[in-house]
Amino acid sequence: MSDERSSPTLRRKWLGRRLRELRKAAGLTAEQVAEHLLCSEAKISRIETGHRPASLRDVRDLLVLYKVKGPEREELMSLAKAAREKGWWQEYGHIPYAKYIDFEAEAASIRNYESLFVPGLLQTDAYALAVIQGTEPDVSANEVARRAQVRAKRQALITRADPVRFWAIIDEAALRRQVGGPEVMRDQLRRLLATRDMPHVTLQVIPFRAGVHPAMAGAFVILELADPTVSDVVYVENLAGDIYVEKSHQVDRFAKIFERLAHLALDPDDSLALIEQTLKEH
Repeated sequence: MSDERSSPTLRRKWLGRRLRELRKAAGLTAEQVAEHLLCSEAKISRIETGHRPASLRDVRDLLVLYKVKGPEREELMSLAKAAREKGWWQEYGHIPYAKYIDFEAEAASIRNYESLFVPGLLQTDAYALAVIQGTEPDVSANEVARRAQVRAKRQALITRADPVRFWAIIDEAALRRQVGGPEVMRDQLRRLLATRDMPHVTLQVIPFRAGVHPAMAGAFVILELADPTVSDVVYVENLAGDIYVEKSHQVDRFAKIFERLAHLALDPDDSLALIEQTLKEH
């Protein structure tokens, strides 16, 4: 069920969903299971939703309770072990947006609106460094370099043999704002122009003349996960912290806003033409 690119978060969701199915098939309530394991009902709920990693002992005890044996037991125990493994990004230590990278690693498609910056998956190394240094001036040079390395490694999502579908809509302000100086911006704009050779990447620009639009409040990302049984996730980053939206009606709201932005934005060809014009001006 899992592969080498599967993230811990999705493995936990797979395991939790299967444990919930087995509990219901056994005719047991979460309360009854909690009594058997001498734990809280909330713990069982969080294991089944994938919000809490299950210990191998808990999974073993649950499978005994649900009378699961043979190959199915071995498969689920293997999945439980895999769910506790670390993602590649954790080798870099604490990353502020590690949960986002976890979800991103499982995406089949990504829709990203950015109001002020070029999307992370399309940033050059120099641009990424300038963004981190400018937005977090108190972070050490080593930490800046570490985060830039993580950002660069994430870009494998759109450069690997089986890339994710990436649809980016950016405000014209992201093209005009000087980040890192003229040469850094010129290189960054050239990187954006290179997306014309990436059929899995769609790039649109909302021109200033489009006026006010529904996403003036800020950037967001819609992650459509590869597993169709797992709901899409919306990620919103702001100064107060990261927000993850998973309720379907709220995800749908962001999807409709993205559709509206796509309608207001220039089509991909005209967007590239605007980027070319901006490059000449930098």
